Amino acid sequence: MNSSIELLIMHHENMRILYPDDELMILCECEGALYDMRILVMNVLRSFDRAHETSFFKNLRIDQLPSPLTDIDDLLSKLFIPIGISSEIRAWFSCRLWDMENVWSAHRPLTNVMKVLKSLQMQDRTHIGLSAKRAGRTDEDFISIINTLGKPVNMNCDHTTIFLDDNAKDDGPEKYMLESCHHFQDRGFRLIAVIDNRKAIEPAHIFCFD
Repeated sequence: MNSSIELLIMHHENMRILYPDDELMILCECEGALYDMRILVMNVLRSFDRAHETSFFKNLRIDQLPSPLTDIDDLLSKLFIPIGISSEIRAWFSCRLWDMENVWSAHRPLTNVMKVLKSLQMQDRTHIGLSAKRAGRTDEDFISIINTLGKPVNMNCDHTTIFLDDNAKDDGPEKYMLESCHHFQDRGFRLIAVIDNRKAIEPAHIFCFD
């Protein structure tokens, strides 16, 4: 278990002593911590090439893909994909991006993070908030995806513990996470930590506060 996770567990224990009656929440940014959005995108684009015997994405590297991807049209334009084929790629992309088999292939949770989040979720008056870009998903779609990924450790979420950002533009991680925090604070949760790891590196970026 890395030191960031150990500090998170200790911080939760301290916050529970300080705020015994509050509904505590650890907010987790899903992209990077639970799945790698870049892998999702890469898989779908390359599956288009295979199915259509094309090579538009043959040389595409994962480090060329933004996470989260906020605009597939912008990406296709930067890759100089012909306008005539872009609409076909967009339709293919929209239908297959959140296919569960594809999601499993991009499931790269941080070391021990799922088990730790579940163990914290089981504590009295402790909740795991989950934040992500909507990216064409309904709330129900997102809940189903997360609950499927969390099934091996019996971790689950519902409408009260998710925040999907509807903004199609990327206004920067600070604004996005601030909106997530305000969303849950307005609903009565005391946020004690944020796990934000969209660069998909370890150890996790975990910010603890009281």
